[in-house]
Amino acid sequence: TCIQLARNQGIETMIKPQLWIGHGSYTGHFELKTDKQWQDFEKGYSEWILFFAKLAEENQVPIFCIGTELDKWTALRPEYWSKLIVDIRSIYHGKLTYACNWDCLKKIPFWSNLDFIGIDAYFPLVDSKTPQVDSLMLAWKPIVADLHSYSDSLQRKILFTEWGYR
Repeated sequence: TCIQLARNQGIETMIKPQLWIGHGSYTGHFELKTDKQWQDFEKGYSEWILFFAKLAEENQVPIFCIGTELDKWTALRPEYWSKLIVDIRSIYHGKLTYACNWDCLKKIPFWSNLDFIGIDAYFPLVDSKTPQVDSLMLAWKPIVADLHSYSDSLQRKILFTEWGYR
């Protein structure tokens, strides 16, 4: 498998299943109208994510990501996510994270139930299309300080689940 090929090269892996809504829609805005719709969708998501959790367990993948950039859903239905974490932990025995968008870091209600704070770190740093390294380094300083402080407050390390620049 690709996991074993990576491991043979000394590379550790994380399984990070990701929903794509299509038509350029951002998953963070995903929302359903009724409780019944949410329950039906969550049943399907649970089956889907637990399949990948089992795959991660069978392949001894060290980190599993339970979701990616589902901002509105995590805010509206935190009890679902707390139960899902318990269900995943009954199958998978490695470390867990969730990949939040950079601007939702402090809005995720279940960090204390996970092993890492996962962040898709596309922080806006500078306006220049061709920035100098020094300006990028300077722009990172307050972000790093804030991340460090937040990490300390939750006693969880931060894992960059995606990173880049706009």
